[in-house]
Amino acid sequence: MISNSILDQMSANKILSLKKDLIELQYWQNKLEENHQELDAINCIQKQIIQETEIANKIQRVRRENTISFASFCKYEQELLKELEYGHGNYDLTLAKKHEKKRAEFISVEKSFYELKLKFYKRLSNYSIR
Repeated sequence: MISNSILDQMSANKILSLKKDLIELQYWQNKLEENHQELDAINCIQKQIIQETEIANKIQRVRRENTISFASFCKYEQELLKELEYGHGNYDLTLAKKHEKKRAEFISVEKSFYELKLKFYKRLSNYSIR
């Protein structure tokens, strides 16, 4: 039989792990909001100066990825909050793997955004001020 002190320690570890995941998730959500604002600015410059369909399509694709991931993260946040409030048991491998999948999703969206910016800035650098 497991003593109450061990169960209390396991519960405290679960709460700590879930709160850590929520803090990291909040960072991801904030970063995606910032990316969305930057995409607005990039799109504005693209329409005024570059005017290339390829860049416009890539901006739209990255914006969609950003929006879908943000929605996914909001849903995941609700799941974590529910688990924090009502969940029983330990912070197990299933919860840890799910969080790692979300981290990989965030990294993938960030990589797409970074690649778009590189392509955009290279195209923009072809233009000179007259």
